[in-house]
Amino acid sequence: MNIEINGATLQADFMDADFMEIFEPELYKVQDGVNNCKAMKDCSVAARYKELNRCVEDFFDAVWGAGTSGTIFEGSNHVMRHLEALGEINAAFKAENKQLSDASNKYAQRQYKNGFYSGQRHQGKRNKEKPRNGRT
Repeated sequence: MNIEINGATLQADFMDADFMEIFEPELYKVQDGVNNCKAMKDCSVAARYKELNRCVEDFFDAVWGAGTSGTIFEGSNHVMRHLEALGEINAAFKAENKQLSDASNKYAQRQYKNGFYSGQRHQGKRNKEKPRNGRT
């Protein structure tokens, strides 16, 4: 999937385990960083904005390679530009997760309807004849 952010095109494959191995921990890290910036009390607004921007830039550089944040933000310290870029990534991630969820739900429903989950698959044929030795 191509994601266009501020004129830069990023490749993201949220269905690829190798990509997610890098993306997921960095996503948690940037979310924690954003929350920590909101909680900062003993500093100026400018200091909070700069810290928030740094967290977002670190995220882009960690996931897509060093220098990616420079290409996206071009030296800007505008906090909304950084948050909107992060929001675009989050929206793309959620859209692909919805596709996966829809596909897996469709598959699971089909399998349930065909007896896979109802246990029919494992029952096999049962011998309903009485034993020949006369016992019941």
